[in-house]
Amino acid sequence: MKLFDCPQCGHRLYFENAQCLNCASLVLYDPEHARFTLSDVDGAYHCTNADECACNWRTEPGQAFCRACALNQLIPDLSVDGNRRRWIRVEAAKKRAIYSLLAFGLPVAPKQSPGDEAGLAFDFLADPIGGGPGGERILTGHDNGLITLNVAEADSAERERRRVAMGENYRTLLGHFRHELGHYYWDRLIRDDPQRLAAFRALFGDERAGYEQALTAYYANGAAPDWQQGHISAYATSHPWEDWAETFAHYLHITDTLEMVHALNFPLGRLETVDANALPRGDT
Repeated sequence: MKLFDCPQCGHRLYFENAQCLNCASLVLYDPEHARFTLSDVDGAYHCTNADECACNWRTEPGQAFCRACALNQLIPDLSVDGNRRRWIRVEAAKKRAIYSLLAFGLPVAPKQSPGDEAGLAFDFLADPIGGGPGGERILTGHDNGLITLNVAEADSAERERRRVAMGENYRTLLGHFRHELGHYYWDRLIRDDPQRLAAFRALFGDERAGYEQALTAYYANGAAPDWQQGHISAYATSHPWEDWAETFAHYLHITDTLEMVHALNFPLGRLETVDANALPRGDT
């Protein structure tokens, strides 16, 4: 994540800012050009979710929602106490994930229909009060371009409880998004491309190995003691699909961190970084 400048006075802005703290100008983030613009006094180009979930992204002419909010299919019931707060946190993490996708020129387009496997959509859901008829809970995951996230993950205490229960070193909202997006882009960019699929199998393994059986074995036995020699995380050892998704997510973690290091002018020695402004943008 880089730092930004106020279009009015040049003062530093941060990604979630909606107003410059130096000159008091109202601003909007323009995802198409990765910069802030002055907010229109009459509210033009404001996302419909500006008041609902503090969205500070600019919309395109004639559009009700910004590029990130347009991907939402379902949101939690805002009449339930705490759900608006959870949704705001979820949206903040999602926008950071979308920022990275756009910076790398990855295709980001909303689903046009339930059967549209190329498009992307999000369901942000809460567990039924008291659980479902069979004690069902909302599971975070990806299915043909639809990413579902349990908004309970927006509560730090609950997320920490789950982290401990799962034996994880860390667990974050942004990490959830990046991991599930890794699954989406595997389907979108690798699955149907023979050359890329062959390269994938050479590096990550054959994804045709039984997925459910692999996860069952992983949760029963854990990762091999030497997993760090060939994987980015213990969970990455469970199956080639999870190896890819974990690697995709961690690559975004790393590049995001380096971009901030570069923005803060930290000494990097011989390490070379790339300015995000020089990266290709838009759907490719």
